[in-house]
Formats: sequence, structure tokens, C-alpha cells
Amino acid sequence: MFCSYKIKLFLLIVMSISINISHSQTISIVEKATLPAILIQSSGIEVVNKNYIWSHNDSSGNPELYSFDSTGTLLRTLKILNATNIDWEDMAKDALGNFYIGDFGNNTNNRQDLKIYIIPDPATILVDSVIPQVINYSYSDQFAFPPADSLKSFDAEAMIAFQDSLYIFSKDWSNPYNGYTKLYKLPLLPGTYVAELIDSFYTGPGPPILYSITSADISLDNSKLILLGYNKFWLFSNFTGNDFFSGTTELFDLPLSQKEAIGFITNDELYLTDELVSGFGKRLYYLKILPDPSTIKESENEALNFTVSPNPFSEKITISIGSKEAGNYTLTIYNELGQKKWAGFQEGNC
Repeated sequence: MFCSYKIKLFLLIVMSISINISHSQTISIVEKATLPAILIQSSGIEVVNKNYIWSHNDSSGNPELYSFDSTGTLLRTLKILNATNIDWEDMAKDALGNFYIGDFGNNTNNRQDLKIYIIPDPATILVDSVIPQVINYSYSDQFAFPPADSLKSFDAEAMIAFQDSLYIFSKDWSNPYNGYTKLYKLPLLPGTYVAELIDSFYTGPGPPILYSITSADISLDNSKLILLGYNKFWLFSNFTGNDFFSGTTELFDLPLSQKEAIGFITNDELYLTDELVSGFGKRLYYLKILPDPSTIKESENEALNFTVSPNPFSEKITISIGSKEAGNYTLTIYNELGQKKWAGFQEGNC
């Protein structure tokens, strides 16, 4: 016996506080909370779990890290001793849980005191302060401080730890704008180094506020890299080793605000924050990367097979479910937040 049911679906609209996203897109973003009062200029985050996040201020703040939960409640303050916050711009975490705090903000491109502070996993620090180890570094291709306007690409606001190295992504201030982020490599160990320029990526034609990189993170399984901007992010996948720009690149738009920090919760879920500017911002956002329903593939098992048409689709989709076994079958559709969103009808019976 072969039973066939045809279910007709129309696109559902997922609405958040600041953006509408249809199921033909592949992300959703919702505002979660207002950040703790101390975090006026959240410029880097590290996510411990869905309810525990670390962050810091940029040059407006003290040399301290702050942890908070998903409601924006401040949980802990950790002082970084023997350190200064000239312009802290991002954090990274290695496989052992060590934190790396990037004091490499360099808007004027004239700094010669770039640093990265290293501290052990804060969960292992039982007091309210820690003395860090330090990486001092310079860029292999910078020879003037500052360089000519056309070469001003030595600011940085983004960093990840991957395998045995740190990777820094530059923020471009060149005039005329060249639209590239440069990728530099450093050892994870304390010391003094020259950061090796290993690659670059063209983000777009400008203006800088819309195409410059402000944060980065790599997924827990090291399969996805995200570069963040004020109103968009770039998702890199299917790369080999540290050749991050060699695989698949996808660009996603976000509501415009001064977003300067992003961190993976799981391989498909992230938190991001924005800074307070003109009374707007200082928020925690939840972002989820969704499979694109317009590229649903046929799947089958011993009992059922599915046919999707048209494939890809933009406005309407028909799913035909076939079974060689008699019985009642229920199709339930949930949105990306786990909410039941659709109850269908069937054509045909057994």
C-alpha cells in the first residue's frame, strides 16, 4: 500500500523587536536584554554558555572583565592587574579556556604599544583579580606611524584563537577606502612578535562604517567563522585549516547599530552586543543561523519519503509525503525558537 499526502505551505514571517525575517532567509535575531550599567561600550564578548557571558568596555572603561547573564544582570567583576585599557576591542578563547584580551584598537594608526593580555579561564580564578601574561606585537607590513592616508589599515577590532595561533582581522581606515580586512597570525604564547600577514578579504566598497570589521568568532567545532560589522556579518564555512576565506562566504544584513562584539553559544547560535550611541544600543541580541528552506533536499528512510516542489522556492512550497505503511501521520512545523507555528491539512488517505 502506498499513501500520499500533499501539504501546501506558505512562508511564515518571524518578527523580532528590530527586524522582520522570512523563512526564505537563514537567520533570526531578537533582542534579549539591556546590558549591565557598567557595560556602556561593550566591545568584545566570550560566551561560557547561554546564560553566562563575559565582556569588557573599550577605551572608555577600566581594565576589567564583567560577566552577566541572559537577562543583563551583572554577575562578577574581574580586575586585570598591571594592565591598561588603551583601547580593548575584542576577546578570544583557546581550547584550554584561556582568555585573550586585545588591546589593539588603533584608529589613528600610530600605536607602537599593541598588546594582547592572556589570563586563565576565569572559572579557575577564585579571587576578583588576576595578573595577566602579555603578547606585545607589531604588524609585518607597517613601517610608518602613522602611514599615509591610503595605507591606514592597521586598526584592529576582531580576533579569534584557532588551533595553536591567534588571528587578528584589521579594520580599514584608508582614504580612499580600499575595502579590505587583513588577516594576521600570532603565536598563543606570551612574548614579543611581528604579526604575520597571511591573507586579506574584500568586504565591500564603503563607506567604512558599513563595511569595516568590528568583531570575530569561530564556532565551537571550528567549522564556521563570523566577521561582524555594524549592520551585517560575513559567515565563512567549508574552509580548510586556517585558509578561512577559501570556502563558502555568505553575507547577512542586520539592523544598523554600533555592533562591536559577537560570540558563538553553539555551532548555530550566537550572542552579539552593541555600544551605547546617542541613547541607542547597549543591548544583548540572540542570533540563530537557520537552514535555508529554499534548498530543502529530498530525504527518505525505510518508512517515508518526501518530495518538495518547487525546489528552490520563494513564496509557496508543496511537500508530498509518501509511505508504504498504512497508518496516521502528523506533520508539525516549528519555527527557529521551537514554537509550533503551523497545522496543515492533508489530501488523500490510506
